[in-house]
Amino acid sequence: MKAFSFPAFLLTLIALFLAGPTSAAPTKEYLVGFHAQATAADKGRALGKERRVKNAMRRLPIVTAELEDHEVAALRRDPRVAYVEENRWIQAIDPILSAEYSTSWGVAHIGSHLVHELGYFGRDVRIAVIDTGVDYLHPDLMLRYAGGYNFVFDNADPMDDNTYSHGTHAAGIIAAELNGIGVVGVAPRARIYGVKVLDGAGFGSVEWLVQGIDWAIDNQMDIINLSLGVDFDSEALRDACDRAYAAGILLIAAAGNTGGRPALYPAAYDSVIAVNATNASDEFVAFSAVDPQVELAAPGLSISSTIRGNQVDVLDGTSQAAPHVTGVAALILAAGIADANNDGRLNDEVRQRLQQSAVPLGGTGERDSFFGYGRVDAVAALQLEISPPPVAPDVKQKKPKPDKRANLVRDPQAHPGKGTPARPR
Repeated sequence: MKAFSFPAFLLTLIALFLAGPTSAAPTKEYLVGFHAQATAADKGRALGKERRVKNAMRRLPIVTAELEDHEVAALRRDPRVAYVEENRWIQAIDPILSAEYSTSWGVAHIGSHLVHELGYFGRDVRIAVIDTGVDYLHPDLMLRYAGGYNFVFDNADPMDDNTYSHGTHAAGIIAAELNGIGVVGVAPRARIYGVKVLDGAGFGSVEWLVQGIDWAIDNQMDIINLSLGVDFDSEALRDACDRAYAAGILLIAAAGNTGGRPALYPAAYDSVIAVNATNASDEFVAFSAVDPQVELAAPGLSISSTIRGNQVDVLDGTSQAAPHVTGVAALILAAGIADANNDGRLNDEVRQRLQQSAVPLGGTGERDSFFGYGRVDAVAALQLEISPPPVAPDVKQKKPKPDKRANLVRDPQAHPGKGTPARPR
């Protein structure tokens, strides 16, 4: 019998350990978009028997799947597939924190207070705030909150857990209750739906954002507010925005705090209204974007609004400007607007009204890369014959008054009818 050699056996074990077991090829998460005419069977054949599908959108022809490199290459050659792109991270547009407090000067500056006095409140317009969630227990929002979804944790609780209360702040600018306390929104009788696609740190994925837009289509939202952005173009995100707009939803997004650089996506897409920030003197704010895609401007400096824990705080940014435009769009929809081109949708008419009624600020009377068509104006947008609102005081020179009802943070850091008579305001 041949003698047993322990050293040789040990060397064999070491070699096997270093080689390791035969493992599957590495995979990454991808968004696979199909052409509109692709059937469920087509999608199944394209993805194959070994498909590792994570999610399939309800209204958008997009699925999320774990794929190997060779599978990605094969799908990109498949005529049934429109695009395949890696699922990437997105984030909220971080606010520029301000140490000064004022009441809702932006709401007054665009004429909302005058509109409210005449009984226009944006009643029952359905608005999806796609963001970090909404604090639906806040006394200024609890009666305005109408539902939503959390795509970060895949449940029906879109409570805001963000450090800056990013989504809650945007929701308050749009629709904080007219109740004599705290702040008031541009459209204080609109319905707010919290669609959480960003986590507590303000980060999310393209998949979650696309799922949020898909949810808005499926739940027949009127308006989507997007105070978030990325600096890369995404075919899936562009596709989702285009399809939402084609479904009759008006999409309004922050142009981004890019400091004079181009607008972020999704604001830079043609199907989305890109909004820059202005101050109380209707001047361009330096942190805003400079881009021909900028369509409108709105107050975005020293904006007071709701934050988590029944409080109010002041933030700056294009993230604060966009909700002002969203609120005015809600006022227009609730007041009633005709379907001029008889296409069964009203978002194009509302968009045109917002453009035509804006206060031109660029000096030429033409659209420019700083203000777009101009600063949004609620009075003109509703075509009301009343005096324009007074210019707001310089909030930086006015000593703030303490609000005993709020612990203010001062340290810097069912679908409304389309083409139907006006609904209750």
